[in-house]
Amino acid sequence: MAAVFIFYPEQTAYVSPLFLRLLGKKVIYALHLGPDYWVERDDSLFLKLKRAQLRFVSGFIVLSNQQQEVYERIFPQRVVMIPHGAYVAPLQFQFPAIPRYISVIGDRYRDYNQLAKVIMAFKDRHPENSGCSQKR
Repeated sequence: MAAVFIFYPEQTAYVSPLFLRLLGKKVIYALHLGPDYWVERDDSLFLKLKRAQLRFVSGFIVLSNQQQEVYERIFPQRVVMIPHGAYVAPLQFQFPAIPRYISVIGDRYRDYNQLAKVIMAFKDRHPENSGCSQKR
């Protein structure tokens, strides 16, 4: 089953998790903001729409132990913590011969220089799997 990773759901996720799940995709959120935004505030129609979509999210990635403790209580067994700024060593396995895509939607809060470094590192380490193209 394919997965869609939504790095900034605060900016983009209104009804997409429902549609993506209907299309057979897993949906993963990276949560940056606290529970006041995701589950406590009740002052915005947009927040209510986003909150309604949380039931369709397969898993959540958080960036700190504190977030993990809080969100694990709210979304049991769907939370994984990856320390913010963690370094991941080069991969030691071969990728299957299937296409890989990175899609960046929108232009707010995007570190395009860092994204270019990730793509170039992937190209250097796995040239056989890096049919890179740029669309804008």
